[in-house]
Amino acid sequence: MDRSDTSRDRARQPSPSTGIGLLYIISLNHFVNDGSANLVSSLLPAMILAFGFTKFEVGVLVAVGYLVNMIFQPIIGRYSERSDAGKLLELGISIIATSMVMFAFSDTFVDMLISIFVLKFGSSFYHPVGVSLVSHSYTGKKLDSSMGFQSAFGNLGIVLAFALSAPAYLYLGWRGPFLIYFALEVATVAITLLAIRRYRRSHVNRSAENQVQEVKTPVTGKEGFLSRLGLPWFFILVAFVSGGTFAVFTNFGNILLFESGFSLSNSNFIMAVWVISGFVGALASGYLTNLLTRERLMPLSFLVSSIVTFPFAFLPGNLFVAVAALVINGFALAITFTTVYSELSYYLVGRNSTRKGSSYGLLFTAQTAGSSVMGLLGGYIAQLLELRTDFLIAAVLLLASTVVVGIWMKSSRKKKLIS
Repeated sequence: MDRSDTSRDRARQPSPSTGIGLLYIISLNHFVNDGSANLVSSLLPAMILAFGFTKFEVGVLVAVGYLVNMIFQPIIGRYSERSDAGKLLELGISIIATSMVMFAFSDTFVDMLISIFVLKFGSSFYHPVGVSLVSHSYTGKKLDSSMGFQSAFGNLGIVLAFALSAPAYLYLGWRGPFLIYFALEVATVAITLLAIRRYRRSHVNRSAENQVQEVKTPVTGKEGFLSRLGLPWFFILVAFVSGGTFAVFTNFGNILLFESGFSLSNSNFIMAVWVISGFVGALASGYLTNLLTRERLMPLSFLVSSIVTFPFAFLPGNLFVAVAALVINGFALAITFTTVYSELSYYLVGRNSTRKGSSYGLLFTAQTAGSSVMGLLGGYIAQLLELRTDFLIAAVLLLASTVVVGIWMKSSRKKKLIS
């Protein structure tokens, strides 16, 4: 890439002067994207009852959906560096809207599989595009708070999906929740189309210390391999675990609660509480980062999320234990995501990288790979053993990630000081 290419890429990015207005538009798209993507997850118990699917078939649907994300997110992330981000956000939500109509008229496993493919293809647009936009537009202390803000709205979208789906299904039938979301997605596309036009796409005049230029840094040995991969092993690993854990809770949490004696509505309500706590955790991540520093907050969030997963796995039928564990887990798990996003931005700035779209695409590929693998294994293990085993595996992986995060933080900050 020559200097003119770099300038053209920067010209396509909204200016930081767009401020909170742009952040609201990005967050709205995250809200609708994640809510739509998790609408099916909130209806998995209903799908089992209505269509007679086995837990393994549910695991296949979950795994295939995440596999589609894993394939297309890095491609879209790379393409986003040369394209209009606003149009990509609109395109993604439009494809999701199409999938909602398909779900509304699906009644076989094959129909559901095709609908999942379309849904997950559409949902592949937001994360590499939206999160990269935030990374481009905000720096310093604003970076963590902005990452937390947009991430919180993703959690809020999932809250709506879990809170709305069961009542809509019970009163309107299978088609009801999907047609409601179809209308919401059409409205979001219209709002984004109108709002994005307000922002000028012009060359961003940055100060010398913030100006991003592509620097050909010679790399050798292990670092060279990681550079060619696109991301260090640290980001691949922790994104895999965070994404996989989130998939286990999102797709199997309400099933475990349902099988432990709660009704479908109550199971979804309890899981909505989990997502609400994630919303609060994501919003609080910027404040907590300033209070504790990211070096301390990130390993602490993995550790806490791991510890509270154990009681939920063993006592899901106890209302107090289930709610308390989910509230703490949701809060801490959300912070693992926002701190990893910010840490990647910190890493890319340190290396003078201009390829944020591609890097975030790879990060979310690792995240969805974890979701796909743990989603498929979750269904198989639940069928072979028992569902709580999925959560115990997630707890152990989170605990191991705590050690990995601690090692990364210590070594990366030491290298920064030396350089």
